[in-house]
Amino acid sequence: MNAFLDWIEGNTPTNSQVQNALTGTPALFGGNFQAVSVAQKTVGYVPGSLAFTPELLKAIDFVDNSIGQVVSSLKDKKILDDTLIIVASKHGQAPINPELYGKVDRALIAPATGVNVSFITTDDIALIFLQDHKDTQAAVDALNRNRDTLKIADIISGERLTALGYGDPLKDPAVPDIIVRPELGIIYTTSTSKIAEHGGLSDDDRKVACFVSNPGLQKTKFPHRVSTRQVAPTILKSLGLDPDSLQGAVAEGTHLLDGF
Repeated sequence: MNAFLDWIEGNTPTNSQVQNALTGTPALFGGNFQAVSVAQKTVGYVPGSLAFTPELLKAIDFVDNSIGQVVSSLKDKKILDDTLIIVASKHGQAPINPELYGKVDRALIAPATGVNVSFITTDDIALIFLQDHKDTQAAVDALNRNRDTLKIADIISGERLTALGYGDPLKDPAVPDIIVRPELGIIYTTSTSKIAEHGGLSDDDRKVACFVSNPGLQKTKFPHRVSTRQVAPTILKSLGLDPDSLQGAVAEGTHLLDGF
């Protein structure tokens, strides 16, 4: 929060790594609050009712009050009317309903493939990179035989990776050979404190709130699906810059948020 308020005042934050001191309020700045995410992971929601726990409410109030300080500072600086405020979550957390929570040791995944694994990353999903792409089908077959142990809901590999938009591991080393989606609520972890995670394909992970605010905007709600990918080109458009200068937005055909 100190950094936000310093930026608005045109001051370089104390711990900033920039080489040159600010001479005015930046045209673009932002940040990330972790309070709600941590509360979801460690405390979560009231079992059965999905109501917010007191700890989660406290985290939400903290972020709400922090945004309020930003708005008040922009008003005092007389630049609120010239400022577009965008608030969005990076991701959700699964499971929202703590009664669905369960965990599986991630160390069980590599042996369950029956082949040589190069790398695995896990949260409430598992991304598996094999040493040899040719072993993919054998690994999928072995994982299918271990569906009950690993609580697997779906295994994505081969042509499905490309069809679903994840890419081709034969062409892009950042694409895993196999994506394992466990049953909703299952986390691949041995943590004793974590009761939720993100990174998966469930609605709990991927459906988040997003709103854009400015005193000159008419209140409008868009009930259909939008994507947080649309935030970046919308910012450029609002600053009078060309959204098509974002190569990723052009490659993926990402449009501006509705209303812009």
